[in-house]
Order: sequence, then C-alpha cells, then structure tokens
Amino acid sequence: MASPAHNFSDALAAWKDIDLTELQKTLDQQGLELVENQKESVIGRKALADKTKEFKKIPEEEKGGAFKTLLKAYQTEIDNLTRRCKASETAFLHVYKLLAEAPDPFPLLDAAVDQTVKVAEAQVLESELNRLREENAELRGKLGELSSLENAKKKAESRAEVLEEKMEVMIEDRVKAKENELNATYDERILNFEERYA
Repeated sequence: MASPAHNFSDALAAWKDIDLTELQKTLDQQGLELVENQKESVIGRKALADKTKEFKKIPEEEKGGAFKTLLKAYQTEIDNLTRRCKASETAFLHVYKLLAEAPDPFPLLDAAVDQTVKVAEAQVLESELNRLREENAELRGKLGELSSLENAKKKAESRAEVLEEKMEVMIEDRVKAKENELNATYDERILNFEERYA
C-alpha cells in the first residue's frame, strides 16, 4: 500500500502536469473556434439550400451542367464539416487525455481543509496551555510573597503542582487525542482515495 504522502504528492504532480491555467487558455481558444465553426456551418447549410432551390428551378435540359456545380458545393461543405468535426474531436480528446488519469482533487482538498482545522484547534489548545502556565507562575510568585503563611504556601504549591500536572496531562491527552483523530481521519481519507483510484 502506498503511503498517504506519496499519494498526495502523486496527485499534486498530476495536477501540475495538467497545468489548469494553460488548459483554460487552450479551451477558451478552442471554444471560440467551435463557435466560429458553428457559424460557418449555418452559413454553409443556407448556401447549399439556396443552390439546391436554384437547381430545382433550372429546366431539365440545363441541369446537367448545373449538377456538377451543385455536387461540387455539396462536396466542399462535406469537406468543411469533416474538418470542423475533426477539430472538435481533437479538442475533446486533448482535454480527455489530460483529465482521464488525474485523481479527483476533492478528497485531497477536503483532507487538507480538515488538517488545517485540526492544526488550528491544536494551536488554540497550546495557547491555552501557555496562558495557564503563565497564570500558574504568577500564582506561585504571589504564594512566595506570603512567607508568614508557610503551611498554607506549601499546601497551595502542592495543589498547584498537582493541578498543573493534571492540566498538562489533560492537555497532552487532548492534543494526542486530536492528533490521533487527525491521523485516523487523514489515513481513512487517503485509504478511501486509494481505493477509489487504485
């Protein structure tokens, strides 16, 4: 089984090779060509219809010479339609070739967003831990100033240490739980991604 980081880097490499910005420019240009081809098709069909109507109006004895001209017009329009069809097929196959093997970016982006949220939560917890440590240090400082209450000081220090240890353990547990949750979610998404594109 490939590692999640390897799959992620493979997906990034695939999308880098696609070069979406350049592909969009190419598609814009090809779209304009397709619109122009559609206009040419309408004009060509109208011209053929007009020539066919004119041909029908010609007396039977004169149709022999006019038939060659009408046949040539139909052949020219068929050649033009073939050229336009080939241009459309080539444009489609170019895009298809680029996107056919590319992985769906949604699971990767979704995992990245989840990862970002989890990191932000961990940063909030770390900030809270630092604030509590500062508060604890401040309380210890005040406790040290009260030398006449040595017995109370010892009890408070002991309790503060226990609370700090509990707090650190609790925060570490929370951070580890979040980290485990993050890793499990990430591994699951990568596994799902691999299963979809394996």
